Amino acid sequence: FYYHDFQRFRDLTGCTSVMAARGALWNCSMFRREGLLPVYTVASRYISIAQRYSNQFRNTKYMLLQMIQAQEPKCRGSKMAIQAKNIPELTAALEACKSEGSMMEVKHYKLGVKFVNRDEDQVDISKNRQKHFRSLKMGLKRLAEAAAARKRSRGEGHMDVSDVKSTEGATSQKAANGNKGQKF
Repeated sequence: FYYHDFQRFRDLTGCTSVMAARGALWNCSMFRREGLLPVYTVASRYISIAQRYSNQFRNTKYMLLQMIQAQEPKCRGSKMAIQAKNIPELTAALEACKSEGSMMEVKHYKLGVKFVNRDEDQVDISKNRQKHFRSLKMGLKRLAEAAAARKRSRGEGHMDVSDVKSTEGATSQKAANGNKGQKF
């Protein structure tokens, strides 16, 4: 991705904004009008910012791995980053990647983009909707079965349909409240 690609997508599609996912993970300098920076420069700056603001180590490691593995997935530094347990080890992994050379180059990534023509692709769109709906129904069924098993194990008897609906509401309320580690 290049910065000018955003405008090109807007012109082609008529949309008001464009989302960047992988490209931003791999090299967030894609948002610079002046062009991409070498990944080493971006990654070393990222580590210093992460340290300054006490970013969680797991998040810092994840982001650095995204940058390194997009550039050099099999380098020694990539393996070191995977095994890193702290910021100094991540910094050493980045330096190992730099010493292997390619982290100093500016790499451009091309991702395939498929524009959907609603008239021509209607059958595929409908199939995907049906597939996702089946998946959602299966998930709700499993949720109801798990809730029924939980009730039975507590000796509360059999659940009926109204219990399932109240369980769904409670589950989404718990998820919205951020109960991590809670089994539903």
